[in-house]
Amino acid sequence: MIKLIAVSYEDGWGFVEINQMCYLVKPPYKKYNKIVVEKPMVEKAILNYGFESVDEVHRGWNTLIKYLKNKMNEYHKGDNLLSQEELAQGLLELAPARALARYLDRIEKELIPNHRWDVSLTILTKIMCLEILQENSNKGLLQKTIDLIKSCHKSKEARERRLAELQNISSPSSNITEFSGDSQLARNYSQFARNYSQNVRERKSTFFF
Repeated sequence: MIKLIAVSYEDGWGFVEINQMCYLVKPPYKKYNKIVVEKPMVEKAILNYGFESVDEVHRGWNTLIKYLKNKMNEYHKGDNLLSQEELAQGLLELAPARALARYLDRIEKELIPNHRWDVSLTILTKIMCLEILQENSNKGLLQKTIDLIKSCHKSKEARERRLAELQNISSPSSNITEFSGDSQLARNYSQFARNYSQNVRERKSTFFF
């Protein structure tokens, strides 16, 4: 059984506990590793990196990973201020300045504070290219759009730095271990390597002059 003890639904990262050992798992959830961490690192992730403390038990890696993927998708479902269909239809190009101002306000007050930077950047980039913003009367809207784009990039980069810092703290090379299913293969290889080294030493001692 795998116990999920802390999670960032936004990024799909999770800390789990198995047999009193703690691990960090994260997308793309490849089988080749999971990262061993100390319990204080989990507490630090909750206090300093925006992780949520949880207490959930999963039967195995497949169910855990499916859960994390579903939760991450649910988290980002509310991202669409405009649907992809509306964006494709070019409805922004038909919007008057007052409607664009409302879009910018919602991006500033709803999307960016909730870390919806990617969808914000998609909409802001389209707004910035609109001809209506080149009119002198709408220079304020253009400047606000530019400022929001800068804010998105700054916040997104800061978040990526924090996650990278957390990963670097959590994952010295000695802490990388195999997911279940790969451990037997690793043990078999280690045994093979030891036997091979022993045979080499024996052959050298036999033919040494």
